[in-house]
Amino acid sequence: MTALIEFVCRVHTEPRGAGPLITPVDGGWGYCEGYGSSGHKWTRIEPTSRAHIADASPIRELRAS
Repeated sequence: MTALIEFVCRVHTEPRGAGPLITPVDGGWGYCEGYGSSGHKWTRIEPTSRAHIADASPIRELRAS
């Protein structure tokens, strides 16, 4: 079974650099679109696959908030 992404970074929301960063966060997995190395602010999302999060709908919602 593939691990699901449970957190999205609210700080680094613009794609850049080496692509998205997938990293451990509080016992789950976090997705940072902007590949930030620090200064993340994580928001919990409904657990979703990497393939599904690639459509960026959770990220678009965070940018609007």
